[in-house]
Amino acid sequence: MNIIANYVPTHWLSSAAKREGTTLSTIQVKSIDDCHELIGLKPSGFTPIVLIPKRRPLKNIYVRVPDGFTGLATRWGKRLPPFDPGRHMLLPGTRMVFMVTRRSNVFSAPIKNCKSKDNVDVQIEVLLVFKIISAEDFIYKLGPEKLDDLLRASQEDFVRQIVRNTLLIDVYSLQGRNTEGQLNEMNEKFRTYGVIVDQITITRVKLEDKLADTLQKRAEFDIRHDEEKQKQLFDMNVLNHKEDLSKQQNSSNERLKEMEKENDQMIAEIDREIAEIRADTKAKISVIEAETTARVNQVKADAEMEAAKADAERITRVRDIQAQAAFERDEILAQIEQTQRESKAEADRIIAEAEAAALTILAKAEAEAAKGLEKKRQADLAFADVDIISGLARNKEIAVSGADARHLAMAAAVGNGKMVYHNS
Repeated sequence: MNIIANYVPTHWLSSAAKREGTTLSTIQVKSIDDCHELIGLKPSGFTPIVLIPKRRPLKNIYVRVPDGFTGLATRWGKRLPPFDPGRHMLLPGTRMVFMVTRRSNVFSAPIKNCKSKDNVDVQIEVLLVFKIISAEDFIYKLGPEKLDDLLRASQEDFVRQIVRNTLLIDVYSLQGRNTEGQLNEMNEKFRTYGVIVDQITITRVKLEDKLADTLQKRAEFDIRHDEEKQKQLFDMNVLNHKEDLSKQQNSSNERLKEMEKENDQMIAEIDREIAEIRADTKAKISVIEAETTARVNQVKADAEMEAAKADAERITRVRDIQAQAAFERDEILAQIEQTQRESKAEADRIIAEAEAAALTILAKAEAEAAKGLEKKRQADLAFADVDIISGLARNKEIAVSGADARHLAMAAAVGNGKMVYHNS
């Protein structure tokens, strides 16, 4: 891949030789930003779990530790506490020397010439999953190359022990086996170096071709032999089942005949009991019907008598109610008439008092008005005298003598006729 060609030259790889299976190693990278991409690759067949970044320029005082890594740094050659993922400021003289992965790593290596219990060579392949939990302990106490050696030695010891206690014919049963006991034992040793093993599984069991063929043929023979035994057992079971079935069928037929006979007797007994029950029931029904008819008639007569009594009581009650209602009505009407008479007399008295008061008020008003009207009449008479005199003055046919103005009014009453009036 391009990133390997650009950033991982072959002379930067660890000096350890490539080994069969997984080879753990330390690789130098050009930039910390390349850690994520390189950690999942296998450049030149090596599996990197520790990366060494190149020296940073002095002007770069900030460094970013990628997710999934722990950074280890020194300052003037002195170790500093581990750097967690994130952005960090580095003081002068500080150098980021290692990037240690936190992810789970897979380690696989074949173990050859494992002797079985019957002294046959077997090749076993084991898959181991481990994780670095303390970067400081791992780097400064062990390192990738030594971890590779320790893993191979540890898994080889317990795998050879397991195979040594297993017969060749059972050796294939080890495939897929999860070795929980060996896992706890290994972790007691590896935890000191900041490493824990999560899983150990035997992934493959391999024999020499000739032994594998022989074992395969033996397995096939054993399978066919088991099949024949199972078939023979099945046929015997079928025969036994047929005999048992025949016996059971004969016994069932005899039992069926007995049950049919018992059933016929039971049916006859039931029919007799049913006939007796029906006769007894019919007699009882006749008695019940007669008693019921008599009771119905009695109830009907009692009901009619009660109805007649109820009608008579109802009529009497209605009459009493009508009489009481008529009496109460007359009393109410008399009370109403008395109330009307009293109300009319009271109204007449109030009207008379009101009319008297009105006449008194009117009389007072007329007396007061008469005083003002007297003056008005005198003024009207004066104006009338003036009009008469004016009319007389305009009438040249009339001659008036004397000083009595009242006589002028009399003259005016004559009209425009020619009149001579003299007053001595």
